[in-house]
Amino acid sequence: MAVPLRRFIRRARGDGASEVRLLSDQPVDVPSGDYFGFSAFATALTEIVDNEATDTPLTIALSAPWGAGKTSVARMMHSQLRERVQARGGG
Repeated sequence: MAVPLRRFIRRARGDGASEVRLLSDQPVDVPSGDYFGFSAFATALTEIVDNEATDTPLTIALSAPWGAGKTSVARMMHSQLRERVQARGGG
């Protein structure tokens, strides 16, 4: 499924009206900045990578057009993997 390249989001305000916010084209690092719902992919891939049952070597390819969110998914995975290592007492 193709992801629209429009970089704005319409949000409902408390008074029933809506506002349009322009979004930066910068990749996100954490799910809280993910307005396009890619954090679910990042979490699923993170769980595969950080699973004792996953054999190595392992190669994962993120393939999509320019601006579709590949770097954001990779950065969110990196952030989640770092948090998991720290939670286990690692460096």
